[in-house]
Amino acid sequence: MRIWLLLALTLTSSAIAQTTGLRALAAEARKRAETQRQVQLQAIKPYRAVLAADYDGDQKTILDEAFDRVAKIDGIAPLLLEYLKPGDSSREALNTSDNVARVLSRMKLDDYYQSLAELARSQSKTAKRNALLLLGYTGNKDAEAVLIPALDDPSDVERRNAVESLARIGSKAGILPASRLLGSPSRYLRIEVMQYLSELDTEGAAVARVVDAFAEESSDSARSYYIDYFRTHVRGDAEIAAKLLPLTQGNDLRYNDRRRLVRALGTIAPKGHEDTITALEKLVVDGGLQGVEIAAALSMRELGDKGGAKVIENRLDQAVRKRRQSAEVYEDRGDWHRDLEEWRDAIRDYNDAIKHARAGSRQSMLYLKVARCEAHRGKTLNIRKALQKSKASLRTIRREAEKDPVFAAQLEKDALQRFLNTL
Repeated sequence: MRIWLLLALTLTSSAIAQTTGLRALAAEARKRAETQRQVQLQAIKPYRAVLAADYDGDQKTILDEAFDRVAKIDGIAPLLLEYLKPGDSSREALNTSDNVARVLSRMKLDDYYQSLAELARSQSKTAKRNALLLLGYTGNKDAEAVLIPALDDPSDVERRNAVESLARIGSKAGILPASRLLGSPSRYLRIEVMQYLSELDTEGAAVARVVDAFAEESSDSARSYYIDYFRTHVRGDAEIAAKLLPLTQGNDLRYNDRRRLVRALGTIAPKGHEDTITALEKLVVDGGLQGVEIAAALSMRELGDKGGAKVIENRLDQAVRKRRQSAEVYEDRGDWHRDLEEWRDAIRDYNDAIKHARAGSRQSMLYLKVARCEAHRGKTLNIRKALQKSKASLRTIRREAEKDPVFAAQLEKDALQRFLNTL
């Protein structure tokens, strides 16, 4: 009996000691956390005025530089999350929440999903709006549980932030719910939705809604995003092609959007689709050598009819014969050969255009076109020669590379990198 009593007393003493030890550890952890918090408060103190400033006008560049510095403060994220929920409705408090969100968007937020999810459900509109945007930066698919319901929020800004975050986390589940927002009166929200669908609706789940919304779209700036979607996600669909064909005639679309839609029909319609080919042929026959007619001929060719291409080639050849001293006609024909991926012929015409170009800036851009064609031929030495002759700045060359992935890839080669580093 005494043995059992001693054993019980020993175990009780051990448990008490363990509990006391755990409490001590917890107290020590709280103490360290508070110490760390005080260190962070001191680190952020010089930036409090910056964080409370209005983010507009000429201040943006200066503020962005300050935000970059704040984002680099070690372990600052937990403290910043506290500022997302304004302490009051003052302008300074609201500015601080918005600016803190801008800082957090520069940081890795994987470990803060739970905190942001709670803020996204809070009653504070400012905290909710910013948390919905920042959830996208966590990369956590669980955020769908918060973001998809937020699509029904009455605030356009919060819905727009939710759509942006769904795109950022690569959510497929949000595609159909977001597509319903194409009926929103907010142009900015519709554009955000179309950017999301263009990036992620690879199965065309929302295509019917997009087609219907495009027919009702009143914003010129928004329409181009619909065309990007069709070009990327619709392939060989006669029904959709038929719905889009009326928009290729007349002036319902801005000229450049009409040109892009006409070009996209080369893949939207099925091969040999007679109605599409007939409509495109009408554009070629009734037009001249402008962007829409060129796009129509290229799309006809893609659909299996070379008739339009022959008309354009004859017009280009006639233009060259009539104006042999004109740089413009050689450049136009060079662009045509480039579009057909006839790189040698394009280079020949661009070189002829260079001979007749009077302005140095025109010659520079023509040499850049030569460089891009040589990139598609894989001729590194020729690319370098053309770039040298162009006398273009590094910024201009990089801008051209953004238009042409093959050219961009060639520029990464060591021989060309060494040249670019001299600019």
